[in-house]
Amino acid sequence: MSRPPARTRQARTALVKGIQAAGQVRDVAGEALRVRRDPSRVAVRRHAAAKRRTVAWSLVSLGAAAGGALQVYWMVTDAVTAGAVIWTVFALAVLLWSVPQVTLGLKDVRYRRKLIDTLPPPQPDRPAVPPMVRRQIQRLGALSDGLRQLVGMIGLVDDDAVLALRREVIADADAAELRLRRRAQELAGLLRARDVSAGQGRAGLDDTVRMIVEEIDRGVAEYGELVTAATDTVAAGEQLRVQPEALEHTTDRLRSLATGMRAISGAGPV
Repeated sequence: MSRPPARTRQARTALVKGIQAAGQVRDVAGEALRVRRDPSRVAVRRHAAAKRRTVAWSLVSLGAAAGGALQVYWMVTDAVTAGAVIWTVFALAVLLWSVPQVTLGLKDVRYRRKLIDTLPPPQPDRPAVPPMVRRQIQRLGALSDGLRQLVGMIGLVDDDAVLALRREVIADADAAELRLRRRAQELAGLLRARDVSAGQGRAGLDDTVRMIVEEIDRGVAEYGELVTAATDTVAAGEQLRVQPEALEHTTDRLRSLATGMRAISGAGPV
């Protein structure tokens, strides 16, 4: 015997929800892995670890110096004993070992600080989104990854003006991406509300859902057009290696990119 239509619909609904839940779990796991591998976040973590190591070796140096000085004081004011000599030699050995480690640690901290400055800021978080816009948001993530690579290839690394504009483009692109992702999160809330609504209330939510989906579609498309423009800017930026006078043209392109990203994020031109 075949299932009654109502039970069939319930089973189909349960299956769809299960597939959607599995997709969201996959998205969450992928996001955790992406965050862990983000070059900027990795650089920040390594910089923090270098600072901790330097502080630890500094404390060891101070402790060894203080311990050695105390032993010397006791030997001068009291009597020289074998134990005091052993502790003094040990403190001196620790001090001689730890001081170079502090020096190397300070160099490592400075190097990693400079590395952080050359890298773009960490990418925005990418929470799971409703299946209705998952394809668009996944494309947005791919475009964001591509844009960061492209912007990093624009201009000369040692030109402060170009570096500042590159950071500005990335910051504005992140703001645009965050806005679109927030709209996707708002859509998730509306879909949950729609599922428990009926009648005119559901119809009104349907219109709002459709409007947000169209807004996300339009925003991702505009973002993609700006990434295409960034590709052209990379080609123009290559001229800087042989034509330094092309710098003004490259900076103008970067400013246009930043303005376009601000328009998507809703901040408008500044």
